[in-house]
Amino acid sequence: MKYSFLVFSVSIILFAVACEETSNPSRDAVKMTKAEIASSVGYSWFNYEWRSYHPNDSLVGVIESSFDPSVHSFYIFMIPGCSCDSIIVSPVELIKTLDNAGVTESDYFIYSMNSKESNHPFEDLLEINRLPAAYMFRDSLPVYSIIDTLNYRHSIGDKVPIEVIVSEALQAN
Repeated sequence: MKYSFLVFSVSIILFAVACEETSNPSRDAVKMTKAEIASSVGYSWFNYEWRSYHPNDSLVGVIESSFDPSVHSFYIFMIPGCSCDSIIVSPVELIKTLDNAGVTESDYFIYSMNSKESNHPFEDLLEINRLPAAYMFRDSLPVYSIIDTLNYRHSIGDKVPIEVIVSEALQAN
């Protein structure tokens, strides 16, 4: 009887530890390429959203003429999972817009994060309060929060596409 109780107790403890390990995702952001994101299980919706989004060509032209790779860069923080929430697809729209504007992957950087508390390389410059998040940097410093601005504009009824936000950010900085 004592042996059965001991085995049962140890089994419960091991099960609890194992569950804790699998439910505690990596605490570090992982830098990924667009191709890596597109082929990752957690981002299975990426390709569908990519094909579905068609940036405004005239705004893409404004972005292309305003973007200066010697001073501007973009940092995009994504979270794997469901694309049910329209906010989750905003980074896909941003990436496609940047690609269409001729911004190369050497000027935008994608980080996959399991939560907003994940460690990331810009903790001394950025406090990420919600995922996804995207920032425009000028001269290696963050100057514009793309997705926060998009969310704010949408919350006040101004349903602008992400290209408007990016073009405004570039023209202001």
